[in-house]
Amino acid sequence: MHEAFFVQNYWGGIYGHTWSLAVEEHFYIFLPLFLLVLARFSSNPADPFRPIPATFLSVAVLCQISRAISAFSGPPNFHRVYYASHNRIDALFFGVLIGYFYHFRLETLERLMGSKWTQLLLAVSSVGFLSCAYWFDRETWFFGAIGYVLIYLGCGGVLLLSLFVRDVLPKALASVMGPIGTAFARVGVYSYSIYLWHGPVGAYLVGRARTVLHLSLGPYEKFTLFLIESLVIGIAMSLLIEYPALHIRNRLFPAPTEAVVPPTDIAISHEVPSVPVSVPQ
Repeated sequence: MHEAFFVQNYWGGIYGHTWSLAVEEHFYIFLPLFLLVLARFSSNPADPFRPIPATFLSVAVLCQISRAISAFSGPPNFHRVYYASHNRIDALFFGVLIGYFYHFRLETLERLMGSKWTQLLLAVSSVGFLSCAYWFDRETWFFGAIGYVLIYLGCGGVLLLSLFVRDVLPKALASVMGPIGTAFARVGVYSYSIYLWHGPVGAYLVGRARTVLHLSLGPYEKFTLFLIESLVIGIAMSLLIEYPALHIRNRLFPAPTEAVVPPTDIAISHEVPSVPVSVPQ
């Protein structure tokens, strides 16, 4: 029932990993309404979304205060810090901020990213920010206080580097890495479905496969089986459910500027891609 109303990040659900879907749903209800208000009442038709940077700062400060209250006021509630939409929505809004600058202030980003020293500093900083997720448990004071900010700053840095840094690898190495990148991109098309189904796979299918096949598996073998089953089930369910549903949606509610791209048509382009409005969590 909680999944039907996207409140499983507050009151629990069938599978714990679907908490992030609730956060995304809350954000994607709020965001179009916010953008519609800006577009309707803006006095600057060339840049109707100019308040986005100030709005992001406000959201980021409010989320940080909320996380601090959850972590430091009374018994620490790191569970609430991690799952609650009002504690995590600033990460998604940071992606909106990057998208705004890319589409409306591109020259600012180009000047910022035009320096090799800036690129190097951003790369080192992003690695440092993201590494905190490996060194600090989420139920620690440090991670509850600033860890989540470092994570979305690091993801944003990786996104900017992906958009503006080209031809880093030697040509010989690039020719090898290109097909690998294409393969990962093709799998990434199904990443949403893979994420949805990896929970049930881990809970049921891995143990079931071991029982049926009478296998005795060590930790690495279990992980390999889990990975393979997650990919196969996720991709299969995407092809059987997700893409047919999206095609039906497009027929019922056609969008003139957007279409669902069939997985078989996905290709890796060397052009600068469009920026999504959210940063992965």
